[in-house]
Amino acid sequence: EAGRTKLAALAKQLQEDSNTQKGLKVSAYTDRLGSDAYNQKLSFKRAETIKAFLVSQGIAENLITIEGLGAAKPLVNCPGDKSAATIACLAPNRRFEVSLP
Repeated sequence: EAGRTKLAALAKQLQEDSNTQKGLKVSAYTDRLGSDAYNQKLSFKRAETIKAFLVSQGIAENLITIEGLGAAKPLVNCPGDKSAATIACLAPNRRFEVSLP
């Protein structure tokens, strides 16, 4: 729920920013676990989910472009195979970013 609250606050901020009328881009990422193809699909689906939420909050759908970037641009690098500790360490890489022109 904390994520949804932050996303709702972001939507409100975007509604108040006149630059939003020029469009915005949602870029979504995954961690390194999983195949490239799987991560590409997952990140695109994450971007679609964020777009749908922003639209539900009043942002015009035609202003939002999305992209799924898979495991590109990791924020953290965590060694090791798939384990609970590695999954937790990689959490910051599973994210989205919103940019205005």
